[in-house]
Amino acid sequence: MEQNDTDVLFEYLRKILFERNTPMLSAQEVSPESEKLVNGMNLFHDWLEENFRFANDIAEGNLNGIEPSKDNPLCAPLKMLRSNLSHLMWQTKQVADGDYSQRVAMLGEFSTAFNTMTMQLKQREAALKEHNALLSHITDNIGEYVAVLDEETRESLYENKALVDMSIEEPRLAEDLRYSISRYDMESSGRSWEISLLSSEEEGRTLYYHVDSFYIDWQGKKAIAHLLRDVTEQKEWESSIEYAANSDALTGLFNRRYCMEMMERYIENKRDFLVCFVDLDKLKYVNDTFGHCHGDEYILTMAAVLKETVRKDDIICRIGGDEFVILMPKCTEKHSKMRMNQARNRLLRLTEEKNLKYPMSLSYGVIACGENNTLSAEEILDESDKEMYLFKQAHRSEWKA
Repeated sequence: MEQNDTDVLFEYLRKILFERNTPMLSAQEVSPESEKLVNGMNLFHDWLEENFRFANDIAEGNLNGIEPSKDNPLCAPLKMLRSNLSHLMWQTKQVADGDYSQRVAMLGEFSTAFNTMTMQLKQREAALKEHNALLSHITDNIGEYVAVLDEETRESLYENKALVDMSIEEPRLAEDLRYSISRYDMESSGRSWEISLLSSEEEGRTLYYHVDSFYIDWQGKKAIAHLLRDVTEQKEWESSIEYAANSDALTGLFNRRYCMEMMERYIENKRDFLVCFVDLDKLKYVNDTFGHCHGDEYILTMAAVLKETVRKDDIICRIGGDEFVILMPKCTEKHSKMRMNQARNRLLRLTEEKNLKYPMSLSYGVIACGENNTLSAEEILDESDKEMYLFKQAHRSEWKA
């Protein structure tokens, strides 16, 4: 063999072993006496490329790749490995479906680990069934309502005694609760959520249930367990506390705290709204001259007139003894003043109808706020108070004691 042939063939062998997709060597690149060796190396080239492709498919988990040629001896061990892995995949799927009798006997230490795992799964499934039985006993003896539903079909798999009893005593309520939990979605509702239902027994009362939901395995089925707790009384107590914190004790209107909170929210959201600052004229005179009973009646009359006069979405607040604030979203200044003049005239008519010894009247000031507002809630109140004072000064002669 010539030296040139040796160099060419050695370089070709190096590329075959260490580089992928190497072009096959042409017999024309060597002397005639080396052609047979070139043909053999080209066949080795094809087998090796095929071996690498096959091995790469297996490494990437693709067990359905292109089958190597039958006469390729390099791929024989890989074919056996793929066959074993394919069977192992099938066995794994069987285990996932609950068949813990599967055993592996051809993969050495992996076989031992796999077989140990399936035995442990079988033992744990048996223990879980016992736990489920215990859970049923416990849930039948707690005050909460418990329901277990099939995760896919939402078919009822279990209800504890409390929920069964509700079905007898309040069938409509029980059915409404069942419907609510059947619509449960973890992604939108989260693990802890609430159900609110109108009471069928007490008109106008809303019932509240706090729900904790869990994905569980129930007797071999994927399921969702719902624990429902009646929190109606707690909600009503919280509402009463919140109402007391945000309400004026005498009139039942919102108080200064709520007024400032809503104004700050409007400002933060850059809402268009009007602030109407309203003052009862001469309330101190009425209290000092006729007594606080008359003064309270004056305040209550004012509150009732404002409720009748303003729009449904307007917020009326009593922020002081004789001071009221009305927050009027999306309202023009002209419309706001028209409403206040109507309230003012109504008070004067009531003075005559009740034959009072003092005329009831009000003064008001209006400030508009919008997207470009730069004032704080306190500053807006101060400005509307100044507008109210200007109105009071201009109409002072109309009030006669």
